[in-house]
Order: sequence, then C-alpha cells, then structure tokens
Amino acid sequence: MIYPDYDRSILSTTSSILAYYGVNNVYPTLPELDAELGTDPRHVALIITDGAGVIPLEGALPADSYMRRHVAATVTSVFPSTTTAATTSYFCGQSAYEHGWLGWQLYFKEYATDANTFMRTTHYTGKPIDGPQPAPTLMPFETVFEKIKKARPDVVTRSQYAFDTYADHGVGERLRIGSFSDLCGNLARISGTDGPSFTISYWGEPDASMHAMGVGSESALRQFRMIDRELSSLSKRVRDMLIIVTADHGLINSTPIYIDDYPDVMDALIMPPMIENRAAALYVKPYRRAEFERLFRERFGEDFLLMSREDVYRTGIFGRGARNRKFDDFIGDYVACAVSDKNLAFRTAGGGDDTLVGKHAGLTEDEMLVPVIIDRT
Repeated sequence: MIYPDYDRSILSTTSSILAYYGVNNVYPTLPELDAELGTDPRHVALIITDGAGVIPLEGALPADSYMRRHVAATVTSVFPSTTTAATTSYFCGQSAYEHGWLGWQLYFKEYATDANTFMRTTHYTGKPIDGPQPAPTLMPFETVFEKIKKARPDVVTRSQYAFDTYADHGVGERLRIGSFSDLCGNLARISGTDGPSFTISYWGEPDASMHAMGVGSESALRQFRMIDRELSSLSKRVRDMLIIVTADHGLINSTPIYIDDYPDVMDALIMPPMIENRAAALYVKPYRRAEFERLFRERFGEDFLLMSREDVYRTGIFGRGARNRKFDDFIGDYVACAVSDKNLAFRTAGGGDDTLVGKHAGLTEDEMLVPVIIDRT
C-alpha cells in the first residue's frame, strides 16, 4: 500500500513546469525536472501516456528501451489514482481535494443523479443528463495554459487530444490527433518553430488495452512497444526541446466483488457506490453506521481500507489546500480504498457484470507509482 506523496507526486511535475514559466504553485517542484529545465529549452513537451505506470512499464519493456533508459524519477499519482482526478491535476496543478474531479462517477445533487464526470450521461444507467455538463459547470478550474499566459504571454501553448475536452480550455492552439504518430509528428513540427512553446499531449493508451485485456496482455504490450518506438524516433527529429513523458497512474488486473451479493451490507447503504470501484464513496444510513463498519470489515477488510469521512480529512489522502465546495458531497460517509487486486462493483436491477480486466484508483504500487521520463534534445 502506497499513499500519495504530495511533496513528490505528479503535481510536482506540473509545479516544475509552471515555475519554469514564472508561475508559483503550492506543491513542491521535482528536482530532477528542475535540473533539465535549467538548461533553458525553447520548447517543452509534456506527454501523458494514460496508464503507463512504473510497474506496467517495467513489465512491458526491456531495460534498454527508450522509455526505461530515460526514466529520471519516480513519483506517486494523486488519490484516487485514476484518469479523471490525475489528468485534471496535470491540467490545473491542483489535487482532487481542490479541483473536485474525484473520479469517473460522482453524485451531483444539483442534477439529482450520478454522472460520468467527463460526460453528460449517468453512470449506472447511461442515460443523457439534461442541462449543461455537470462537472465543468459546478467545478470550473483555471488551466496551466491560462496561468502561463498571464505570466508569459510570449509562450505559445498547445494541447493534443484525440477528442474535445474541457481540460484544455484557455490553450492557445488545440490540435486534434488520430494516432500517436500524429502526436509525435506535431511535436517535431513545433520544435522547428521560433519562440518558446509549451505543449501538453494526452494519449489514451496503454490504459485502454489494459482495461480491456489486462496488464501484461499482448495487446497492451504492443501499445507499449509502439509508443516506445515512436518516442525514440521523435527524439531524433526535434531540437531544443525538453521531452517529458509520464503517466496519470498505473493499473492492476482486478477481480470484482459485487456489493449486491451481500444483502446485509447493501441494506445499510442509501445509494450505490460512487467515485470509482477501487476508491468507492459509500453513503450509509445514519443509524446503521456502526453495524456497517463491522460488516464491511468482516466481509472486505483484507481487500479494502475503509476510511470514515473523519479519516479522509485527517489523513489528507485526497490532497491539501482549499477544499472544493463539492468535495463534501462526493466522498459520502466512508471511502473504501482498494489495497489488493479486488474492486467493489455494483449491478443495477437487470444490469450486467463488469467486464474490464485492468483497473486503477486504488493504493497499490501498481497503480500509484508513475515514471517521469525526461529527454533533453
């Protein structure tokens, strides 16, 4: 079990980049990255390869591969160690405690429903939600692009995504990509431009393949090899660029425990679990809390660390700073943090089983440890 280290986490990577452009951030910078930024590169490129944590990376590529040869540091993800929380942290320089984008599914009382945080649909039923998209409406944040623009208006900011996203609002130029080769090709072109630039690029692999087929699957290994090959080629085509390759989290092959199969536990809940099924917010009937704690620890104590609301605040596991006004709503009465390979799943009435193999959001080293890969060209 590894807790997030907010003095040396993915937020440190963002803090170093912001500091390079004259922007202060409350989280400490990363010394290994600071040293390379000290060489004053004209172009800085941050590439987020979703799911490529330290342990999946080491299991997929040999020690002499491009990515592994250039690992300069290991940091922790934020908590929960999931794309929603972690990529948002990269794009705004805040923890989940501050920005509020805690996980994939959150209960929004303003909409009287659960919602997929990145989408305008409910999580458990998949139905569309009327009105504006809940998360950006209720939890807006200032992006790193907006912060850099205030301090250094001469810096050209760019983002690369395969789809439209709220995460890159305020960026100077949005680049929409269809392949990792497109991503690298754009960076090669950017390196030939005059004037300073900062680019964040996001790619959804190897996460998608590990979700579908598992960590260590041949499809996931192919993605790692492709990314490594493209990055190695990119490094030979760019000049005066600092390439920073990292991840939002790692993954672990996980087996579901269906809370529906435990009627005594289920009966104590007010609603289904929220946030993530390896970092599950549990809303419990007030008069059943003592009984719920006993039942949960008896049934699932080896697989989940059960934290009360008070534990969450005492430990600061979600981060520090100014609490987002929605945070209290989202964490429920307890948060069940996965510490083994199990996840806490839920079937709606008539709903099917969870078919994803690879999972994340928990506190294992497989999920929490993230590489910082640096190449100064």
